[in-house]
Amino acid sequence: MRIFSCFLFIYLVFLIQASLARYTPDLVLLVLSIFALYESKKSILGLSLFAGFCLDLMNPSTLGFNLVICLIA
Repeated sequence: MRIFSCFLFIYLVFLIQASLARYTPDLVLLVLSIFALYESKKSILGLSLFAGFCLDLMNPSTLGFNLVICLIA
């Protein structure tokens, strides 16, 4: 249940970031780094894949770029 709430929170932050102007700080990456301090490595891997995929949906011409950035970070 805790991981599901993390997925939901990342999705909500993604929606906020997508609704703001084009040049905003990367809120999703900020939330991922906060979760990385408290969650296990397996759950962070899943969260970063989900966050990267959501960010790639905003700009499909660079599909996979944000996913790799989130995995590395």
